[in-house]
Formats: sequence, C-alpha cells, structure tokens
Amino acid sequence: MQVYYALKHPDGTKSFDYWLLKQAHLARKFYVGTYYIPSKKMYTAVFKRIGAADPRAFVEVTPNELRNSYKMICIKGCGQCCERNSGAVMLETEARDLGIEIKDKPAFKVTLVDGAEERVYRLDTRRAGQCAFFNRARRSCALGRRKPILCTISYCGAFAERKGEKYVRVSGKFLPDNKVEMVFERVTDSEWEELTRMVRSGVNVWRAVAELLRRRNITSRAG
Repeated sequence: MQVYYALKHPDGTKSFDYWLLKQAHLARKFYVGTYYIPSKKMYTAVFKRIGAADPRAFVEVTPNELRNSYKMICIKGCGQCCERNSGAVMLETEARDLGIEIKDKPAFKVTLVDGAEERVYRLDTRRAGQCAFFNRARRSCALGRRKPILCTISYCGAFAERKGEKYVRVSGKFLPDNKVEMVFERVTDSEWEELTRMVRSGVNVWRAVAELLRRRNITSRAG
C-alpha cells in the first residue's frame, strides 16, 4: 500500500530543527504539500517518498488520512510571509545543490543531531525582516522553484482546501507532545473571492479571515 511521509514537528532545538530542514530538502522533489492531518494532530509537510533523507525524520501517513486532511494553500499575489518578519533562511547544503550563490549573506553554524555541521544563511536581511529574495513588484519569490525548503513548506495556515472545497482556519492550539489542534470552516466561492480581493489589496490575512467571520455573524443575526 502507498504511504506518505509527514515531517516530524520541530522541538525548538537548533540541532534537531535544522536537521529536519535538511531532511526535508533531501526529499524536496517528492513534496506534495503542507497539511493539517486531524488523525495525527500534525501540521506539517508531506512527501510521497523520502529519497536520500533519513526516515527517522518522518511519520508514515496513509492515503485515507491524507484525503481527510486540510492542504494549505496560498493566495497568489499575497507575499505577506516574505514581506515582514520572514525568518527566511537557507542551508548551505541546499544552496549548493540548487546552484544558488548566497555567500554574501550573514550566516551561522549549527551542529546537527547526526553530528554533521551545517552553515545556515539568513535571508531576512531587508527592512522589517523582509526576505532578500522577495520580488516586491510581483509579490513572489525571485528564486521560483529553487526557493529555500523552509519557505517551500511553510504557510501562514490561514487558508486550506479539502476535497475540492476552500476553508479558513478559525482556531488552533498547541497540545502535548508537539501536536496541534486546528479548526477550519468551509467558505463559499463568493467568500473566497472576497478574501482574495482583501489579501491582494494588502489586508493582513488574519484580519481578512476575522472580517469574513464578522460578516457571517452579522448575516446570521440578521437572518
């Protein structure tokens, strides 16, 4: 039976968290999306295979679990996660593998849990933590598909799809053992169009979601 592989949650230590990023990079060509998996209480990147990555960095997910999960999506032209406080970094390993020259960026070294040393380049070097590769005119990444694995698998978590329908996240909380609980509500096509319009006009994604819910409550009370 086909199984998928969900990247384990970070634990807050650099040695483990950057090791996870490295394993995600090694499996990046098999990346299928970032999901909230209700059955496992996981919000993480999912891969169809792991390639050269270390299997200890992943948890197996069945096709049925994935079908019933929420896949994160971005609104094209948003770019808010790149524009401020991006926290963007790139591992030396992936920069070398992808043929990207970034030696002019500030960096630090980390000893990973497997004993390997990894140089990590900071990309959040513009004002307000904006990523150095953020294309402000197009509101997208100048690196395209070669963007850092951290940016490839990271989403704000506000918008998702499941079984062909769009959803917004309305609540979430952390649970023991690095698990997380998220609650999503379905949105109509017209609501999604309005969310898209707000976000593209510069409204913060969470303010856009809050405004949508506010309008729903008003409509509900009026009815």
